[in-house]
Amino acid sequence: DKPLIDYIQAEITKGGDLYLRLDGAWFRATSDYVASVDAQLAAEVPDLTKDLALPQWDTRTHPVELDYNTWVAGTNGWLLQDQNEVQYSGYQSVEPCDILTPEGQWIHLKDASGSQSVSALVGQLRGAAYLLQNDSKFRAEMAKRYEDKFGVDELMTKTAAFIMAFARAPHLTIFGDMLVAKVNTLDCGRRVRAFGFGFGVCKVA
Repeated sequence: DKPLIDYIQAEITKGGDLYLRLDGAWFRATSDYVASVDAQLAAEVPDLTKDLALPQWDTRTHPVELDYNTWVAGTNGWLLQDQNEVQYSGYQSVEPCDILTPEGQWIHLKDASGSQSVSALVGQLRGAAYLLQNDSKFRAEMAKRYEDKFGVDELMTKTAAFIMAFARAPHLTIFGDMLVAKVNTLDCGRRVRAFGFGFGVCKVA
């Protein structure tokens, strides 16, 4: 078995460069590399924070993610999917998203306190996008849920947009110095767009 320290991820800035600990080893990311990743993010991944206008997550009134998602979905008349899994053709189940809007935006939300939590969000989102593209049972169930909620059978006529929603402290940017999260988000967006879907990010205060 690996020692516990090999499972720890870390990102530390020193001397203008970023040092990453991944899979038990340290890596150095130069300032030029970080700038290149930031430029690619700005060019490829739209920031939909203002468009979605997700309200502040106050953990005093909504202590856990499900509480917040239930409140946001109810307030906006959106379809809550948090912890509402869908069985697909492999007879396994998956959570399709946290919230689905009438416009076909599949919102996946996570408390983004570090790159590891973002990695989990990436996996969930990529899985849902793959199933929407490739699994007829998944598509049929989601179309039914959409029609039951919004009264129209239009989900499959819309271009789906998968949104990564990051809960971050008000003074922080979406990614901050989380380089691994930035790289994973870039890769996720490219894969999702390859399926023909939209992709974006937003911040929850």
